[in-house]
Amino acid sequence: MADYHRRNPLRFAAPRPGRHGWRAPSAVGPPLGEVRSAIIDHLRGAARRRAFRLWLDARRAELVRLAPGYEHPGDPRQPDNTHRH
Repeated sequence: MADYHRRNPLRFAAPRPGRHGWRAPSAVGPPLGEVRSAIIDHLRGAARRRAFRLWLDARRAELVRLAPGYEHPGDPRQPDNTHRH
């Protein structure tokens, strides 16, 4: 978590008031103690999404079988791959 904060110091920085009512990006990143829970939530969400994608890809690979003759003609695994875009 500390490494993530060090690599992305402005990721969780609050915008500062800018000219004409606009908000401008912060020039200084907040200390780790202030954004620790937001970083934990962000990293946990990313890990959950990645785990789901891996599970879904594995599950699809287990269950889906292409019927002969209905493969995508551009699939490089097919011996008669002649489809071009």
